[in-house]
Amino acid sequence: MNPIREAELIETRRHFFGRAATGLGAAALTSLLNPAAFAKPNGDLNAPHFAPKAKRVIYLFMSGAPSQLDMWDYKPKMQEWYD
Repeated sequence: MNPIREAELIETRRHFFGRAATGLGAAALTSLLNPAAFAKPNGDLNAPHFAPKAKRVIYLFMSGAPSQLDMWDYKPKMQEWYD
C-alpha cells in the first residue's frame, strides 16, 4: 500500500454520511419522478393481521421526564436497607 495515497483512501464519518445521503436522495428522486420504478408489495398492507382490540391509545412522550426507576412507588422498608 502506498503511504502517500493512504490518507486519500481513509473514509471519515462525514464522507460516509454524505454518500449515504446522496444515495437516499437519488432513491427519493427516482420514486418522485417515476412511481412505477419500484416493485409493488404482494398482499394488502392496509389490513391488519388480526382484529384490533384497543379503541383508543394515549401515547405520552415526555422528554426530560424522570426515569422509570424514580417513578416507582414509595417503599418505607427501603430506608432500613440503606441506613
